[in-house]
Amino acid sequence: MFFSLYLCNFFSSYNDVMRELDFFFDFLSPFSYLAWCNFKEKLPEWQNKQLVGKVSYYPIPMGMVFARHETKGPAQIDSKREFLLKQIIRYCRQRDIPFYGPKELPFNPLPVLRLATACNAKENQFALIDLLFRMAWATPESPALDDPQVLSQLIKAEGLPNSLMEGLSDRTTKKEVKENLEYALQNGVFGVPTFVLGEELFWGNDSIDYLELFLEDKDCLDRELFEAISKRTLVP
Repeated sequence: MFFSLYLCNFFSSYNDVMRELDFFFDFLSPFSYLAWCNFKEKLPEWQNKQLVGKVSYYPIPMGMVFARHETKGPAQIDSKREFLLKQIIRYCRQRDIPFYGPKELPFNPLPVLRLATACNAKENQFALIDLLFRMAWATPESPALDDPQVLSQLIKAEGLPNSLMEGLSDRTTKKEVKENLEYALQNGVFGVPTFVLGEELFWGNDSIDYLELFLEDKDCLDRELFEAISKRTLVP
């Protein structure tokens, strides 16, 4: 009886570890915003079904990710920027997702990335992330998210503690953003949004459906085919 209970607790704890989900994002990324909209809608169901345990949120500067991989961001290629913007607008209108975009783009994301760190936001992290995404992308008159006074007013209006503003100048938050970046790169992150579950990486808003299938143990990946093709030399 005791041994059976031990095994039950062991596998329950093991499953919780395996179901820990990391979410890497940047408020400057419209696809991070779309992923957030879809993710926050699905999360309660995933948790109710015990498909996912702890979720950790990692704000990272996507520009630094591109720089470390020596790649261009989508906005740095004119035709790609135009195509993706059209795609986003079509996607949002089709699904009734509010989308207006910041008044100034790009904006400096570092202030809001620091505010949203776990060490600064603590138990308010989810609510603060949601607020900042809404203000950046879902508000017709998008406020200046790199203006401390504006941020303070937004936080107060949302009913969140003004102590969150301390994160703008705190060395700890600056350090955590850097640590988040290194952790992301260690996990193979090459862009945002990215979800990491164990050793599996799901990049982009359109990968959330695949993440959900993976959580439900219905992954449609043919691993034998993947292994066979991945060993070949791919010609650009």
